[in-house]
Amino acid sequence: MSSVSPLSIETKKPRSSQVNVSALAEFTSYNFDRNILTPASAFRFTAPGVDKDKRLSIRSGDMCVIFAENTLGVKYPIATGFIDETDTHITPTNIEYVLTGRDTLGQLVDNASVDVQNRIVNFSQYTLVNIARDLISNTRMPKTIITQQTPNNSMIYNTNPGETKINSLQRYLDYTNCLVWTKPNGQMVLGKPNFYQAPSGILQMKSDRASTGNNMLECRVRRSPNQAIRQISVQLQTLGQVDAAYSVKYNNAKDIKDLRTAGVGRSVMQLFSYGSGEDAVNQVTQVGNQSGNDRNIGAQYALREMARENMKLLDVEVVVRGHMNVYDAPYDVDQVYTVIVDDENLYEDMYVYGVSYELTLETGTLTRLRLCQRGSIVAGAAALPGSGV
Repeated sequence: MSSVSPLSIETKKPRSSQVNVSALAEFTSYNFDRNILTPASAFRFTAPGVDKDKRLSIRSGDMCVIFAENTLGVKYPIATGFIDETDTHITPTNIEYVLTGRDTLGQLVDNASVDVQNRIVNFSQYTLVNIARDLISNTRMPKTIITQQTPNNSMIYNTNPGETKINSLQRYLDYTNCLVWTKPNGQMVLGKPNFYQAPSGILQMKSDRASTGNNMLECRVRRSPNQAIRQISVQLQTLGQVDAAYSVKYNNAKDIKDLRTAGVGRSVMQLFSYGSGEDAVNQVTQVGNQSGNDRNIGAQYALREMARENMKLLDVEVVVRGHMNVYDAPYDVDQVYTVIVDDENLYEDMYVYGVSYELTLETGTLTRLRLCQRGSIVAGAAALPGSGV
């Protein structure tokens, strides 16, 4: 494959004083998988016959930007990250060049959870944004954080020996019912998905396969309400038995609520403790807008667990040709599409939590989208300003 690929990579050296940029745009294959549930999105690009000067100009540690080009030749950045490895495979007839790396959140996966003075952080009162800011302070991530319905309440903040930065951050994300992902420029996004934005297009598979409106190559619709949580009870763990009635939460998602009396779904009991040492994160001063007593912490914990499980109610995987939607902009996570699948009586606005950009010699250019129902993944996400609702 010698033609220019829909995705391209531009790299530059770590030192800001060096402005030399190397670009690659001809590949035999690539795979770039982004998922809002998995920090550090990995990519792999394979290019044939790259000349020596170009190969030697790109090295592990270089910053890179991945671009997607639309039909008008407009290049959209879809991710920023760092080259982890360059791999040159030389045979008598060919030189194959492979670049692998991750987006900027890979910095939190690789580095120990210490501050700018390389010290463990002991107990402090921090908001979630301040915790994230502290964790990225001695990394190569952009220092500006984008907040999206991020709580601003204080928590007991500490890090532990042997912990990575993403491990530390994940503990606080769990207790604040939030996620972390990146924008195309590499900036961290901290908060909740924008479920109620205007749809970015229609993904359609009508029963009439010859319909001109069909744009799916294939789709898979999974429904697993029997594996989701029907009801959950969360209580503070003590030495004695505690009445847990106040922390019982029932799943009010339609697919579960309609079947609750038949016992469909799981009944779950969870314990939590205020903790000490490594578990000091449990000493949450406030969760959401509630005071940090055990009943409120338990209630928020229950809502978060049910929201995660509700992804099982309806999980749709879609394969489309190319990387651009109807507006000639790239498919991406944190987007909403109207999904129409006649054979499953499915007509619903759904949220993209995963996207994979692929190129192979056999199939050409494909995008795989993973979609769930709005309101799952995390609890309490509201409409954002300008979201179209």
